[in-house]
Amino acid sequence: MKNARKLTAYRSLYLSKFPKVDLTTTRSLTDEYFAYLRYYSEIEEVGLELVKAHGCQDAIQIKRIFFLLQAFVRQGKTFFEAAEKLDYRASPLLYYYSFLNLAKAYLCLKNPDEVDKKIKHGLTHDHTTAEFQSQSVLVANRGVFPIFYRTLMGISISSPLSLNITSLLGYIPDIQHEYMTVNYGCFKFAEGLARLFVNEH
Repeated sequence: MKNARKLTAYRSLYLSKFPKVDLTTTRSLTDEYFAYLRYYSEIEEVGLELVKAHGCQDAIQIKRIFFLLQAFVRQGKTFFEAAEKLDYRASPLLYYYSFLNLAKAYLCLKNPDEVDKKIKHGLTHDHTTAEFQSQSVLVANRGVFPIFYRTLMGISISSPLSLNITSLLGYIPDIQHEYMTVNYGCFKFAEGLARLFVNEH
C-alpha cells in the first residue's frame, strides 16, 4: 500500500542468534515476494514437491492441493496489483482480499479440507453510532481468520471474541505517528524474529 508520508528510515531489528545480511535487489520488494510465491504456484513440479513436503502422499490429493494453492496465489496477486493502482481511500478492501487469498494459500498446505469449500472470513463488524474508539470486530468460531490463527499459533480463539479496532491499529508501524497524534493511546510493538534461508548451491 502506498505510504501516506515519505519514508525517512527503517526500524533496525536485533536478531540475536542470526547474523544480519544486507540484501539488494533491482526490483520492488513486492515483486520479489510474489516471485517467491509464484515459483511454487506456477512451476508445477516444484509446487507438487512443496505439497508432498507438508505430508500429503496421495497422488490425487497432491494435485488437488497444488491447484488450490495456485488459484489462491493467483487471486491474491491479482487483488494486490489492482489495489496498487487505486487511490488509498479505495485500495484497503482489495488489499484485504489479497491477504485473505494468500492466507488461504498457506492454509491449503496445512488444512486443505477447511479451505476447499465455501468459507467465510471469520470476522464481522456491526456498525453502530458509537464513537470510532468504541467500534469492534467480532471473531467467529469458523472462518479463515480463526483457522489461520489456530494454524499459526497452535491455539484456538475462544469465540465469540471482540477486538477493539483502535487497539488493533496500535500495532501498525506505518501509522505510529498518526496513531499517537490523535491520542488513541500508546503505540504497541509486536516483537518477532525473521529468518531468510539462502540456498547458495
